[in-house]
Amino acid sequence: MISITPYLESSDLGEYQDKIVDLIRADAELNRSIPNSIRGSLEWLLRLVNSYYSNRIEGNPTHPKDLLSTQSKQGKDKAEQTKDIMELLAHW
Repeated sequence: MISITPYLESSDLGEYQDKIVDLIRADAELNRSIPNSIRGSLEWLLRLVNSYYSNRIEGNPTHPKDLLSTQSKQGKDKAEQTKDIMELLAHW
């Protein structure tokens, strides 16, 4: 997974400093608790869910099952792929 650390001026932290440290620790603990045997599958699932909701916000009504169905037959029949599905595949 990609790690992103936000930049915050130390003078802006104030009362949130302890909460930020707690959040970073909780994130590290959660990351350590995910077994390597399921990490890849979990990342794939989260990518699918995030893609679905992100595109849903933008007005794309495609359901994840449609995307999975299209991927399983990828390259077989491009005519069946709707504009919405092609948009999802492009951002996958």
